[in-house]
Amino acid sequence: TGNGTHCDIIDECSSGAHNCHRLAKCVDTKNSFTCTCNHGFTGDGNTCTDYDECASGDNGCDLSSTFCDNHFGWHRCVCLPGYMNLGSETSCVPTLTEGADNLSDS
Repeated sequence: TGNGTHCDIIDECSSGAHNCHRLAKCVDTKNSFTCTCNHGFTGDGNTCTDYDECASGDNGCDLSSTFCDNHFGWHRCVCLPGYMNLGSETSCVPTLTEGADNLSDS
């Protein structure tokens, strides 16, 4: 917009004059704007849908000790039966069973 001699810069993102999806981030550029889907979603920024990290295999889960559990916009790695989590977001360790030898320094 402007008076023909001087053009006013419009921030489409701040003014709401954009068509980005509600699950996308609007970034103002010099003469326009761009839309990018938020983390955990996929699309062109005008349309965003859940990105299923579990189905795609893009999840980081150690499949020998966990399974991937997809949620809307995120996922988690869940320990398989017989495994427990010790603080890792992507892997688990075997649980000790009753009667198992305890490891100790000799």
